[in-house]
Order: sequence, then structure tokens, then C-alpha cells
Amino acid sequence: MKRNTLIAGIGLSVLLVALVFAAGCEDLGETACDAMPDNERDHCIQKLAVTSSNITRCNDIKGAGPASKCWVLVAQSTNEVFICGTMTENSWYNHRDAYHREDCMLYVARNSNNIDACMHIDKDYHGQATDLNPYMDVTQTNCLKSLKCGKSGQPACYSKQSFRNRVQEDMNYICGEVRYPQPVTCP
Repeated sequence: MKRNTLIAGIGLSVLLVALVFAAGCEDLGETACDAMPDNERDHCIQKLAVTSSNITRCNDIKGAGPASKCWVLVAQSTNEVFICGTMTENSWYNHRDAYHREDCMLYVARNSNNIDACMHIDKDYHGQATDLNPYMDVTQTNCLKSLKCGKSGQPACYSKQSFRNRVQEDMNYICGEVRYPQPVTCP
């Protein structure tokens, strides 16, 4: 009898947590996360941060790996490259388990087809592949190669901004290294 009550209690708890997430009750969701063991808690808060697109929730995560991955996942879900750049301001940055801003840039670029993210990776930077970017060292060249635009027979990649005074403001469509002032199919 006690076993059935325990199983029913666990089932009810799981159902309550699921309903809280489904209903969008963020405060209740965070309370549910706080009741979990550290690693599960970190991943629970990470999920809340991504679903609410709220980067400040990532600051409540204790582990360097889950905290930095939270920033990456929110940057990707919002397609906000500047979030990657602000990763360096956190105390967990450069911890051996943390992701780097360049990991974030490549992940955002690949998943959002965002050339601006690639252009923010320094040309001389070379990082190792991670679970976010498997089978691919983190470099600006690899980032550009991973995009689904800007290659022969594909539409030019669109850039929202000029890069480090290298181009004119009106040259926003890019095929490889060539920039065009209007949309084109890359030769």
C-alpha cells in the first residue's frame, strides 16, 4: 500500500511539473526546478530560460557547462548574436567545462543561417569541436562553410551590419568573400 502511495505521489509530482511548464507559469516552474538535485535543477532552469527567451534565468544555473550552454541555446533561439559576445562577462567563462563565445557564434550561425555570427569569430581563432558543433573545429572558415547560403547556385547570405569597417554599409549580400548591394544567386 505504501509503495502504491509513493508511486502515485511521484507520478503526481511529475504531472505537476509538466503542467507548470505547459501552462507557462514561469515562477512556479522555477520553484519546481529548485526542488530538484543540482544537475537536474540546472537543466530545468536552462529549459525555462530557452522557452521564455530570458537570458537572465541562465544566471541562476550553478554549473559552468549548463550555464554557458544556456547562453548558447538562448542566443540560438532568439538569433541574437550579441548574447554570445556577452558570455565573457560571466564568472564561469574560461572554466574548463564552459563553452566559449566562438562555440556560441558557430552554433547560432549554423542553426539560424546567420552570417553575422560567423563574421564575429576572429579569423585566427581555432577551437576544438564540441557536442554543440560536432565534427567541426570552430573557425570562421568552417562557420561560413556550414551556412546554407552564399555558395554557388544558392542565394547570397544577407548581413544586417557592416563588419569592422571592412565594407560599405550598402554591401550586405555575400557570396563567399564577394559582397553585393542587392540580392543575388551566387555564381
